[in-house]
Amino acid sequence: MPISEMQARWATRVFKGCIKLPPSAAILKDIQCKQEAMAQRYVTSQRHTIQVDYISYMDEIAELVGVQPNISRMLLTDPRLGMNVLFGPCTPYQYRLRGPGKWAGARQAILTQWERVAQPLQTRP
Repeated sequence: MPISEMQARWATRVFKGCIKLPPSAAILKDIQCKQEAMAQRYVTSQRHTIQVDYISYMDEIAELVGVQPNISRMLLTDPRLGMNVLFGPCTPYQYRLRGPGKWAGARQAILTQWERVAQPLQTRP
């Protein structure tokens, strides 16, 4: 679902006119390059028709939308958050730190994500 959400964020920015599509030739060339890369990396089968590398794909779209986190800057301005984004799991919260659709609770959600995973798994006080 995070990929669908990021695609929808990008599409709405295009529909609103905030982002312009590249020329058709560039789009077709990009599609061909991605299809060739996927053919080399993934198994060809009826079950596996749409495969992507999650982080690189999300980062690519996030850059187009203007929401990709700048980890280098984050490490300087907010080292705790930067370390969590750099070494923690890649969660959709990091694409809500800045830009269109920014969420004020994203930082806290990133910093507490491990607690929210561990807490339901604890059976003893």
